Amino acid sequence: MSVDIYPCDDFDASMQLSNIEKAIENGANAIIIVPINDPCISKKIRQLNKDNIPVVFLTAYLNRIAPLSSIHCDYYRSGRIGARLLQLISGGNGHVMAFFPSSAMFGNNSRKQGFESYFTEASTTLSLTGVIELTNNPVKNLSLVREELTIHPEVDHIIFNGDSSIALSVLTELDRPVKAVFYDFSAETKAALKSGLIDAAILQAPKDQGYQSVNVLFQYFSSKKNTTEGNFNGKSDSAERMY
Repeated sequence: MSVDIYPCDDFDASMQLSNIEKAIENGANAIIIVPINDPCISKKIRQLNKDNIPVVFLTAYLNRIAPLSSIHCDYYRSGRIGARLLQLISGGNGHVMAFFPSSAMFGNNSRKQGFESYFTEASTTLSLTGVIELTNNPVKNLSLVREELTIHPEVDHIIFNGDSSIALSVLTELDRPVKAVFYDFSAETKAALKSGLIDAAILQAPKDQGYQSVNVLFQYFSSKKNTTEGNFNGKSDSAERMY
C-alpha cells in the first residue's frame, strides 16, 4: 500500500476539495483527510461513500457524516479537561483567557464548547475574561496574543491551542506571572514545562493518530483481500494525556 500526500492551506475548503478530486483522478482508492467543516467537503465525502471509496477522518470529524473510521480525540472532553486543569492550578481564583484555533474545524468548536461549558455548569470562582479565535497567520496571531494580554492586565491564567512558540514568546515578554496550560507536546512545550514557564500540557497524540489512520486502511484492504466476506471493524480512537 502506498500513500500520496496532498498539502492544503489551513482552512481552505476549495483547495481541500480540489485535492480530493486530484487524488481520485490519480487513482486513489481511499482517502485520509483532516476534514474542513464546510458544506462542499461534506457533500464530496457523501459522494465518496456512495462511490464505495473508503474515507478516514484524521484528528477532526464532521457532524452527521459517516466515514469508514474516525481517528480523533474527544474534543469536547479535552476542552473540559483544560478548564479543570486551570481550576486545579489556580486554586479556584483568577482570570482566564483562552486561545483556540479556527472554528472552520468542527473539532475546534467542540473543544471550545467543552471549555466554555465548564464555566457555566461547574462550580468555579474562576472568571473567564475571553475566548479568542486564532487565525492561520502566525504574525497576526503573535500580535493578537500580545495585544489581548496587554489590554487585559487582570488575566493571570491562559489556555493555548496553537503554535506554541507564539504564546511562549509573549509569556516571556510579560511583566507579570501568568499560569498557562498548552495543548499538545512539541519540543518547545516540553522545554517550557520543564523550566516552569508553563504549568501543564494536554497531549492529544497527533503522531499516534496519524499512524492509526494509515493502519486502519491497511487492515481494511487486507481483510478484503484475504477473506471473501471481510472482517474489518472500523473504530474511532481517542486519547488525551496530561503532563
